[in-house]
Amino acid sequence: MPNALLIWDASSAVGDLVVARQTGDAGMHALEADAIAILASHASTSRAKHLEVRVQYAATGIVGAAYNATTFANATPLVIVGADREPLLARAEAWQRMLASGTVPGAVSVRVVGVFPTPQ
Repeated sequence: MPNALLIWDASSAVGDLVVARQTGDAGMHALEADAIAILASHASTSRAKHLEVRVQYAATGIVGAAYNATTFANATPLVIVGADREPLLARAEAWQRMLASGTVPGAVSVRVVGVFPTPQ
């Protein structure tokens, strides 16, 4: 079975968390919980054995001239969250609560690859 890779442009979510002053570990945990929910929503229609979401944000959206749309040219990676499909489907809600509180379930992989932005 193949794996599925999702890329989540979390710029809006990161912006909302920064405005709410929910940054640092609290902000990262909120994004991890949201990432599991995103994976679960895709898992129900996916045939992949393992799903992974790469969470990133853009400090400023760069518009690509060729596409006249915002690109990932200024993407800043934050965290990569993954899980196998079957346990994800069975436990997503519980995992979401655990991640939001800062606990990583054993069947979930979380790799922090960036630093959460701080309010200016």
